[in-house]
Amino acid sequence: MVKGSDGDDTLVQPFLPNKAQQRLIKRLWHRNLILKARQLGFTTLVSIIWLDTALFVANMRCGIVAQDEQAAKVIFRDKVKFAYENLPPELRDAMPLKKDAADELLQKEAGENRERVFEEYQNSFFTPVDYDCRVAAVIVHSERMRDKDGKLVEGFEIPDLRNGDILITKATHSLGWRHGHAAIVTDAAKGETMEAILLGNPTLLQNVSKWRTYPSFIHLRLKNHENVDTDKIAEYAKKKMLGIPYGLLTGIPVKAPEDIKETQCAHVVWYPYECFGYDLDSDGSWLVTPKDIARSDLLEVVQVYGVDPENIWP
Repeated sequence: MVKGSDGDDTLVQPFLPNKAQQRLIKRLWHRNLILKARQLGFTTLVSIIWLDTALFVANMRCGIVAQDEQAAKVIFRDKVKFAYENLPPELRDAMPLKKDAADELLQKEAGENRERVFEEYQNSFFTPVDYDCRVAAVIVHSERMRDKDGKLVEGFEIPDLRNGDILITKATHSLGWRHGHAAIVTDAAKGETMEAILLGNPTLLQNVSKWRTYPSFIHLRLKNHENVDTDKIAEYAKKKMLGIPYGLLTGIPVKAPEDIKETQCAHVVWYPYECFGYDLDSDGSWLVTPKDIARSDLLEVVQVYGVDPENIWP
């Protein structure tokens, strides 16, 4: 672990606990009240202890409480984030920082408005919705949220959309098989996705607003996206896959041919990532499905709706 001195943000040195800090380390309990003078380094010590805990203990969430929000942000920036950013590259690569839709809301909203927006998102997540199931193709059925008059209803917002993001729903099924549907975001600024929808029809561009009408929604992103040019992946996907016919036997005999003759919804997502060295198919079979992608260890959850965030597709 490392720390910077108060007087020079550019100084990086090993973190070696002083005598006062060592006393606390020896006496740590599940409740700790520190009666002390200032500038003994306890904020640094506690920040590093809980950074270490967050990194190496599963299912652990840590927080900072200070006299005001600004003070908490300064502690996080100067103690926690500074220490993390100076870890060995191998550790940072193995445990990359996540940034989900909630982070994006925190940046965009402030004060009372922030509380109102979060309350709206929370209410939309827990409010029961009405949806029906209608025929989408010969054997394919799709569930969509509708009002009492049968008009489509958008049940939630998508606050943090980026090129290369992956959208998945469980709301489509055929002959009892809930295969779901998938799309790749090709132009986030325009709300544009690319999708393979109907057998025999070519892949086409769609608007992301349709995804807000599905009763189940999973928004995924590459875990180390900060170090990957996902704009290029999205651009490649659009250039290589747009207009390719939907085929049931996509993956036979070759899953990733150089000259693509057919594709399907999950393959549209999988193929461009595969070409950039990221195999998102969690089971590795000839057929890649939305469920296979949803369970990929290479992806992180940005946002969900209508599914269990801890187990998005059992």
